[in-house]
Amino acid sequence: MYHNHKRAQISSIDLVLAIIVFSLLFVFFVSNWSTTVSSAKNAMKKNRMEFAAISATDLLLKSPGSPSNWEQAPSSVQMIGLASTPYTLSAAKLGNFTAMNYSQQKDLLGMQEQFYFYIDNAAGTRLYEDGNLTVKSNSIVSITRYGILNGNKVKIGMMVYG
Repeated sequence: MYHNHKRAQISSIDLVLAIIVFSLLFVFFVSNWSTTVSSAKNAMKKNRMEFAAISATDLLLKSPGSPSNWEQAPSSVQMIGLASTPYTLSAAKLGNFTAMNYSQQKDLLGMQEQFYFYIDNAAGTRLYEDGNLTVKSNSIVSITRYGILNGNKVKIGMMVYG
């Protein structure tokens, strides 16, 4: 008895086309994966910088610092804070803070990133500024808060650079 067995055969053209299609799909998947990972890393970095900016301005605006009268002996400061009461800034503490060197400011604020800090009056005149504004970065987070200085409303800005 004769059995007719048909075996699957593949031509070289089919094999080449399958390899090309598989390769294109693989390249597409890998490139999209690296884009997704890069986007996730950028989002995490931005979130970390936003948290740093908010934490630093909270510390400056809401806390008197430790000791609470550190402006009388600036070298004794253990925790920075510029508030005499929440959202009311002490001019003496602000003056002492801006007189500190940048490295000490960063340490007291708990900052790993570069920052620039400013205070404008209601007319937009810059009253105080400090930090590093020379950083060239594509990652910048800027937040604005409001407070009282010498009985007047002021705008407090904090820019954090990654």
